[in-house]
Amino acid sequence: MMMAGCQLTNQEDVNLNLDAAAPTQSLKVGVVTRMGHLNHNHTLGENIRKFNDKHSDIEIEFLNSKRYFLEMSPWLMGLEGTGTPPDLIEITYNQMLDMYHHGKIEPFNMNDPDLQDLVLTAPDGAIIGLKTRVDPLIVYYNEEIFDSVGLEKPSMDWDWAMLDHAIGTLKAAGNKVHIMLTPHNLEWVTMNRYGGKISDPHDMKFAGYLDSEEAIQAAEWFTWVGTNREDYDFETPERYPNAMPYVLINGDVALAIDYAHRMGNTHYGGVIRRNEQIQIAPLPGGLDTVNVGLTIGFSIMSNSPNKNAAMELLRYLTEDREGYVHDMAMYSLQAEYVIGEVVKEVPADKLEIVIQEIKRSVPASFFFVDSDSFGPNFHTKVKYPLLKDIIDGRPAGDALAQYAEQLDVFYSTFKEDPNAYGECIKSGRIECY
Repeated sequence: MMMAGCQLTNQEDVNLNLDAAAPTQSLKVGVVTRMGHLNHNHTLGENIRKFNDKHSDIEIEFLNSKRYFLEMSPWLMGLEGTGTPPDLIEITYNQMLDMYHHGKIEPFNMNDPDLQDLVLTAPDGAIIGLKTRVDPLIVYYNEEIFDSVGLEKPSMDWDWAMLDHAIGTLKAAGNKVHIMLTPHNLEWVTMNRYGGKISDPHDMKFAGYLDSEEAIQAAEWFTWVGTNREDYDFETPERYPNAMPYVLINGDVALAIDYAHRMGNTHYGGVIRRNEQIQIAPLPGGLDTVNVGLTIGFSIMSNSPNKNAAMELLRYLTEDREGYVHDMAMYSLQAEYVIGEVVKEVPADKLEIVIQEIKRSVPASFFFVDSDSFGPNFHTKVKYPLLKDIIDGRPAGDALAQYAEQLDVFYSTFKEDPNAYGECIKSGRIECY
């Protein structure tokens, strides 16, 4: 989503005095959504329209693109001839860090203690974004299969030993488990099970972290789980580059850990409707578990002429903190079509799980571009060949060291030249996503 931004040199410089008479401002808000527009069933769109109705001096214009991941980069890179740029822009957290480094977005004043888990900060402490959408990892399980093998159903009380027991029991009974070795899942396990991390967020370095002992242990755990894309026998496999969610819907998988809605062209609500045996649960590990969420938010463009109006909108959206968290969850679930329809209602118990996981999430280190063409569940062999090498028997330390070296080369290039990042997005290189 993009919105008009504030021109600031530091967080104390924001002038929020909008009482003086002023001509109508056109606030351009670029929305990232597969729907192509924010219709009147869409939570975020409705809230922005309510703000617009209360401010006769502000005229909001939505900017959006189905090919956002290709077309947004010229605006961020400041290139000419790319149409009207937004004032507020909805981008991933890693894009924020890169664009803040290059001066394309600016910090803003939203230091309220109650909002600290809703804002996104730069390494220097500056607030550079307000979360709009967080797609968290959740547990999926087939209730009927769990009952048939006598397993306790996943819950907040599940710990790592219980997860391992469930995986072993299901596999011994001939049932399949889908917990793939992807960068996102690797980060989740490294952080929560082994107490490590896979990158240094201050300067986006991977060497020494992605190939640390903790990350190696996590990768070796995934080899024990043994999930592999080739395990799934589809009637027409070429139509399904993602293993999920079809293996759940078809009853081919008894237990999965994956994202709440980034699964092909559907999300968990669609999965449940098409197979009533599929239930969802919180991540294992107890209250201290940290989710690794695909995080997107609003940032203010440095060249926006409507920064005060943009700031006013951000404050309006977050007046009710708990309500905003609920809206984030709904927006996350509404961000894509669900079997041809917009999500209007979600069962309260299911929505509670998604909200809980959003609240305890941190931005995923490997999420750069919000693109349905390069979803995190994409075939590991295609998207993450070095991680596939580990599944195929290559020592985890060797593969992760090579992966870290590749990523450090790319990200150091992006920090030196923002145009290199835009070109990398357009080329479809895996390292940019």
